[in-house]
Amino acid sequence: MNLRHSGWGRSLHFLGAWVTVLNGLVYAGSGLLLGHFRRRMGLRRSARLADRSYHTPQKLIYLAVIFGLLPLMILTGLTMSPAVTAAYPSLVAIFAGRQSARTIHFFLSLALVLFLVVHVIQVARTGFMAQMGAMLGRSRR
Repeated sequence: MNLRHSGWGRSLHFLGAWVTVLNGLVYAGSGLLLGHFRRRMGLRRSARLADRSYHTPQKLIYLAVIFGLLPLMILTGLTMSPAVTAAYPSLVAIFAGRQSARTIHFFLSLALVLFLVVHVIQVARTGFMAQMGAMLGRSRR
């Protein structure tokens, strides 16, 4: 066991966590307020016909990541914090203990990394510049 670590890894982890939380709140909030999720991620037939840029499996995976995996990642991360669980002890009960929360947090991180890797591969396969242009609202040429 290394007792001489500086703790910088934990600080970077918390920094990354806060960047993720704030970015997620802005993305989810703007997506809900501006109707992005309703228009582009809707699973009803009318939404599928109106916007064919996402296939149904893609929509399901995006929605699962945005409204499932990421919130669970945040909750399991908060459950590992003694200060947070002192104020909200029910978090420990929800995940059946800190160790269970740690295990779930780890597997969620693997799922998110897998999602990211597959996403990057798909963007590379379909043309990086065309995809970046589409994300920025430019038409494909």
